[in-house]
Amino acid sequence: MKKILLLFVLFAFVKANLFGQDLPPVSNPFNLQSLTVGSYVIPMDNANQNVPGSFNYRAYGLIVHLLNNNVKIKWVIKPGKIKTSSTDAIDFSVTASRVKPTVIAASSRDFRTGPFVIFAADLPANIGTLIDNFNNVLAAGERVAVYQTTSTVNVDIRYDLTGFKPRAAILRDGSNHLIHRDYFTTCAIPVTSDSLNFKTSDGADLLVNCFTFASEPHNKPNNAKQQEEVDVVVAKIRTFIQNGGNFLAQCEGIKAYENSVNGHFHSTAGIFHGDAAVVDFTTNNNETVAATSTIYPNADLSFSQYEGQFDINRNGSLQNWKLATGSVFQNAEHNHATGGTLATQVPIGASIAKLTDADKRGGMVFYVGNHRFTNNGNIDDIQGLRMYMNAYLTPTDLLGSLQFAAVLVPQNNLIPTKVFCSSHGGPSAAYPLKFELFEDFGLPGPTIGDLSVISTTNPLIIAGSGPSVFQINAPFDPSRSFHNYYVKISPASGCLEPIYRTFAAGSTLPVSLKTFTAARLHQSSTVNLKWTTSTEINNAGFDVQRNLGNNNWQTVVFVPSQALNGNSSADITYTYNDENNSNSVSQYRLRQVDIDNRPEFSEIRSVRGLDQKGGIIIYPNPSNDGKVNVVFEDKNSVRNLFLMDMSGRMVKQMKNISTGSIQIDNLTPGMYSLRIVVPASDEQTVEKIVVYKR
Repeated sequence: MKKILLLFVLFAFVKANLFGQDLPPVSNPFNLQSLTVGSYVIPMDNANQNVPGSFNYRAYGLIVHLLNNNVKIKWVIKPGKIKTSSTDAIDFSVTASRVKPTVIAASSRDFRTGPFVIFAADLPANIGTLIDNFNNVLAAGERVAVYQTTSTVNVDIRYDLTGFKPRAAILRDGSNHLIHRDYFTTCAIPVTSDSLNFKTSDGADLLVNCFTFASEPHNKPNNAKQQEEVDVVVAKIRTFIQNGGNFLAQCEGIKAYENSVNGHFHSTAGIFHGDAAVVDFTTNNNETVAATSTIYPNADLSFSQYEGQFDINRNGSLQNWKLATGSVFQNAEHNHATGGTLATQVPIGASIAKLTDADKRGGMVFYVGNHRFTNNGNIDDIQGLRMYMNAYLTPTDLLGSLQFAAVLVPQNNLIPTKVFCSSHGGPSAAYPLKFELFEDFGLPGPTIGDLSVISTTNPLIIAGSGPSVFQINAPFDPSRSFHNYYVKISPASGCLEPIYRTFAAGSTLPVSLKTFTAARLHQSSTVNLKWTTSTEINNAGFDVQRNLGNNNWQTVVFVPSQALNGNSSADITYTYNDENNSNSVSQYRLRQVDIDNRPEFSEIRSVRGLDQKGGIIIYPNPSNDGKVNVVFEDKNSVRNLFLMDMSGRMVKQMKNISTGSIQIDNLTPGMYSLRIVVPASDEQTVEKIVVYKR
C-alpha cells in the first residue's frame, strides 16, 4: 500500500500476474478488455492465417520478432471454449481488414485458436516496417497475414506478453536436438548457435543465461547407467522449473524425465506403456487411438491453441502413455489430448503439470508424444509443432523477484541505517540477484555522478520473515539523511537489464496489497470486506474506514497484522463483516499503519445501499487513473453500454455484454455519461462518471 516512485525501468518481465492463467478451470470471463478500432490482430487459425492447404506457422516467427522489438502483444484465449476433432470454438468475432502482406477489404471475421493482438494505443509508429522486414525475407506465399479492426470488440486477454522475450534451451541428445531446432527454422525464428531465441544446451547453463524455456526432444536411455546420467540433467531441469522456467519433453524424453528419480513431474511413481515395467528402458507398447476419437479436455489453455485434430498415434516409439501401477497424478497435472475421459487409465498424448504456485507464471512441464512433426502439407503433421511453439510462448517470470522488489528505509533519529527489500521469491540460489545502493545526484534516477554506497549479492535474510524479506547494511552518511537514493537490482549473471527502485530517506513500502474487495451479503445489513497482502514489513495493522456519502471517513475497526512482528513474505488474507444499514452507496478503504504509526491508504471500494435492489455500482468514481469498474446487480441480462463525454461525443460503446462486471479504461480527465440499455426489456439507466488527474 505504501508507494515509491519508479523512475527508471529498463526491463519488465511481465505486467500482469493473474491467478489461473495456466491451470484449469479458467474463470469466464478471465480478463475482458475492449479491443478498439485500429487494433492489430495476428490470427492463428487456418482460415485467416493460411498457406495453401495448411496453417502458416511462420506467424509464430512474426510474434517472436515483434516481441524482440518491444512491441506490446497480448494473447487472446476465450475461457470455457470447446475443441473437437472437427470443431474449434471462436475466441472473438470482429469486422477487420487485412493490412499485411496485401490489403483485403474489411469484413466480419471469426478468430480462433488463440489469436495475438496489439491494441491500437500500443501500436508503435514503425509497426508496418517491423512486419514488412519480417515478411520480405519470406516467399510471397509464406508471408504472415495481419488484420486491423474496424469495429470494437471485447476480448479475453489470457496473457499480456509486454516485456516477455522467449528464449529456448534445447537439450543435446546426439543429433536429436535437431528435431526441435527444425521447429524454429520452420517458423522462421533465427537459430544461430547462440541467438536471442535459441541455444543448444547440456543443462548446465540453464540458470545463468536467462532461458525462459527448455526442451528435450528424445533422450532414450538404454540401460540403468545411462538413466543415471539422465538423472543428473533432470535435477538441473527441476531447479530450472522450480525457479519459474517452462520445460517440454517429447517422445522418449517423456519417459526418461517422468520416470527419473529426479523427475516425477506429472505423477508420483512414473508412467508406462501397455504391460511394460517402469524400469524397462526399451519397450513402448502404444495404444491405438483414432484421431477422430481423441478428446481435448482443456481447449482453453495455451498448449491446445491449434485448429484441427491431433493424432496421438502419429509416429515414433513413444506416442502415448499411461500411469504406472500405483502412480497417481500430481502437480495439477491436466491432459490436453487423450483417448478417453477416465482420469488414470486412458492413453495420454499431451499433458501439462505445474510445479509453482497457480498465481505465478512459469514452472510448467509440457509433454507431447510422437517423434517428429514436419511440414509435409498435411495439417495433422504440424499440430505437435504448434503445441511446441505454444509452450515456448507461454510466458514465464524467471526473475519475478525483480518485478516485485520494494524498498524500505527505516529511521533511527531520522538517520537511515539499513535498506530492507521484499521480493516475489527472495534472492534465489538459481538466479542470484545483485543489489547496489546509490545516492541520487543531479537528475532523478540513474545518472553519471551518482554515488555508490554499497553492492552485494548476499543480503541478510530477516529471521522469522522468510526468504523474501532481507536487508542490506548500508553505511549512510548521517549528514545526508534526507537525500534521495535508489537501489539497482539485477541478475548477478548480468543476463537481463536491471530495474531501479527510487526512494527518499525515511520512505517506506511496508505492505503490498494484493486484493481488496467489499460486497453486501444478499441485500442484508452485512458488508463483507476481504483483503490479501503479499508482503508485509513493519506493519502494525489496518484501520477499516467507511464513508456514508458525506466525505466523512470514519474508522470502523482496527484489524491488527497477522504477520509475525509485522513482517511476512507469504500471502495473508483478512476479513471483516461491517454492519451497515445505510440506504445509499457506501465507500470503504483501508488505512494501513506502520509500527512507527505512519499511515497509507488503499483504493476505495463501493457497495450499494439496502434500498438499492438493482442497478449498477461504478467504482472508483471519481477515478484518478482513467479506469472505472462497472458492476451489475443482475448478472444474467445482456446489455449495451454507451459512454459519452459532456459534448455528446461517443467515446466508447460495448454491445452484448453478458458478464457481471466490466472495466472501462483509458479515460482522459473529464466528466462522462454512461448509458446502459437492456435490449430485452428496453430498460435504460444513465450514470455519471468523473475522471481527474492524480
